Amino acid sequence: MIYDYKEDLKNYPEETPRDVMNGCILKLCRALVHSTDKGNIKEGIQKLEGGLRGVLGELSPVQKREMLYLLAVGHYRDGDYASSLSYLNQCLEIAPHFN
Repeated sequence: MIYDYKEDLKNYPEETPRDVMNGCILKLCRALVHSTDKGNIKEGIQKLEGGLRGVLGELSPVQKREMLYLLAVGHYRDGDYASSLSYLNQCLEIAPHFN
């Protein structure tokens, strides 16, 4: 599945809307942080943190919430519980009713 998302990103034409690209990147990151491979988890965390610094461009509120949640999951699975809790709290600030 990870390979499929990476291939999708390579094959998108340059004029693809940013929202579509961000959605595909988030799907890739979701697959990476839920992987059993620690290397994939770390790669997912790096991509997500890069996205928060603006690499992904404009994010919708839903995408930002998803990104913060995935960062919480990734850090938790990587054993960094303090960072996980921090990202989860940020996620809940944006969407307090997010389950």
